[in-house]
Order: sequence, then C-alpha cells, then structure tokens
Amino acid sequence: MNLYQTVVDIFDSFEKGERDAIIEMFFSGRYDRRQVERWCSDDNYWVEFHKTVDDRGVIISYDDRKGGEGQGEEYWVVYSFQSQCETVYIKFNGYYQSYEGATFDEFYQVIPKQKTITVYEQV
Repeated sequence: MNLYQTVVDIFDSFEKGERDAIIEMFFSGRYDRRQVERWCSDDNYWVEFHKTVDDRGVIISYDDRKGGEGQGEEYWVVYSFQSQCETVYIKFNGYYQSYEGATFDEFYQVIPKQKTITVYEQV
C-alpha cells in the first residue's frame, strides 16, 4: 500500500462527523499537532488520530496555501505526509466566498512543481 492510500485509510477510519472535523482542521490551514494536542485534548478522535498516525510512522507538515479574503474564490492548503520511504503531498481544495468563508470540496495527491512566470510591472 502506498503512503497516499495509507493517509486516506487513516481519514476513513473515523466516523463521518469526526472525519469531517479532522479534514476541516487541515483545510483551514490550522493543523499543528502541538496546538491540537493542547486545545483539543478532550476530543478523543484527535487522540486516536495522532495514535494512528504515529503507529503508521507518518509525519505531517504544513507546506503551502492560497486563498482567503481579497484573493478571489480559489482556496487550498497543502500538507506533506512523510514516512521513512516516501513523501506525499495532499492538497485540501475548496473555495472562498466573502459571506460564507472557506468551504472544503475535496482532497487529492499533488506533486510540487516549480514554474517560471512572466509578470509585467510599471516602470
């Protein structure tokens, strides 16, 4: 089983409400293990989530994000999930609307790829 499927299986091992809360924490860009352990220690599903991640030898890191107020409708956050042998990047994708905030749509595996762009600046 590859690491992406392992991560999907970890998310899918929780009941819908708990799974949605976990994914929402990633989508918001607020997932930080130390903060979650500090502020959500009474939520048993977070304890179980971290135990499952540890048991599978997965390390989670924030990588990048785009979107929010003043940046249009596009909104996404990327985290890397790393094991001893593999690193996968998962994009938590959605959209932003000023009256509703950010709304999660889906997550999927991505690869980092640098691109060169041309911009035109006033002289």
